[in-house]
Amino acid sequence: MWPAFAAAVAVDAAILHYLPPVGSEQQINAPQGLNIFGDLIVAGFTNLFLVAVLAPWLAKRLAARETAEGEPAPPYEVLMGRSAGILMAVAAVGLVIVGVGNRPLIVSETKATETNARMVRQWVAVNGSPEMKRNIETAQTARLASNFFRTCISNDHRTRYYCFFVDTQADPPKLSRDSDARPNSVVAPGG
Repeated sequence: MWPAFAAAVAVDAAILHYLPPVGSEQQINAPQGLNIFGDLIVAGFTNLFLVAVLAPWLAKRLAARETAEGEPAPPYEVLMGRSAGILMAVAAVGLVIVGVGNRPLIVSETKATETNARMVRQWVAVNGSPEMKRNIETAQTARLASNFFRTCISNDHRTRYYCFFVDTQADPPKLSRDSDARPNSVVAPGG
């Protein structure tokens, strides 16, 4: 059971690191090595709880069940090991599901619109105000040309907008702020 525990801690820490269950705006801004150490601590304590608390409780319930006549009951240690292994595997699958479910969704019709969305999201994550980060999901894009976009993010009160021009034809793509705080529905109604 303990080799499985060590493997589960390593796997869960990797899952937590590469598929975090919270968004980047909710994560602690710490050095990479510290984040890995924190992931190991969280994975270790979670799996220890599963092995030391839940698995014995479940094994006792399974051992108390009646068995068919003439069939020997499995030893408690076997039930304990199986319970612990299954619980750790279910926890790892749960972490993967939550991590994948937390990935940002970018719906895009073309590579250019996907590049536009990625550029704006990255700029807001690095340089944006807390208000921009809170409202990133309000982003609306108008196509001004085949590879030129205007994307606007609303403020908290939906009265002003933070707007960007993105040129996806440039190599690398270029993003610049637009000083006009009006929404795309006013500035580029057909875009």
